[in-house]
Amino acid sequence: MLIQTRHILTTLVVAGISMAALTAKAATTFAPGDLLLGFRATGGTGATTNLIVNLGSTITLRDNNTTSATLINIGSALTSAYGAGWDTRTDLFFGAIGTRTNQVTDGDPGLTGDPAVTLYASLANTGTIGTKTSSSFNPATNGVLTGTANNVAGLQSTFQNFTGTTTNGNLGAVIDTTTTLTNNWSTNTALSTDFASGKDIESAVGTSSVLDLYRILQTATGASPTGTARVGQWQGTISLSSAGVVSFDPVAAAVPEPSRVLFLGCGLGSLLLRRRRAVRA
Repeated sequence: MLIQTRHILTTLVVAGISMAALTAKAATTFAPGDLLLGFRATGGTGATTNLIVNLGSTITLRDNNTTSATLINIGSALTSAYGAGWDTRTDLFFGAIGTRTNQVTDGDPGLTGDPAVTLYASLANTGTIGTKTSSSFNPATNGVLTGTANNVAGLQSTFQNFTGTTTNGNLGAVIDTTTTLTNNWSTNTALSTDFASGKDIESAVGTSSVLDLYRILQTATGASPTGTARVGQWQGTISLSSAGVVSFDPVAAAVPEPSRVLFLGCGLGSLLLRRRRAVRA
């Protein structure tokens, strides 16, 4: 009888520990206004897997005007989800999207400088880090922008409430699209008008691993920095290295044109020649 009692108690304790472990599982890390980077494969390894990664505050990226920054290393997560050759796959797509709130009357722009329904979204860059190569992200109407923000809010809810496998200290979520049927990355980007924005916000990883990031205001009232409503403001590029390092570059380094370099060299040569003649005289 004593042995049975001990066995029952042991079972209850183990069960209690297991339940506690499940209950104590940390949720994904997310705050309003964070930028989400999403991946999907149209075939092969990971065809039913979305990897969604939190890149941090859009405000931080917006206000970073000069400094290149490493945001996160997701190489291990990408290899696990999409195989060892993920960086060369042309059927693996990625993009970035975010909004602080999709409610027109919600929030105080004085807190962040971004009025409600301010959208951050990517477009494919041809591969030049720190230089804008895409056309501007200009939603046709406020209704389109609000609809896009609503869809982004749905994805944010899926990420924030996710209880499955996470990566990078709960900054990444590995979502099975066969069980999470709605508000995942794939359902919002399967068509050519991603998140109902009228734009394709993704790039194929094996074609170009660089994205242009835009800030789109629904209203300029209270916006800081200010801008024109529904005219995308380029913020910089988000790049993904073959090792899985995600970086943000707000500006391109100024490189002198070849003719200017030649002109400068000739000028310096003439100056040195004059100095030599003066010394001899």
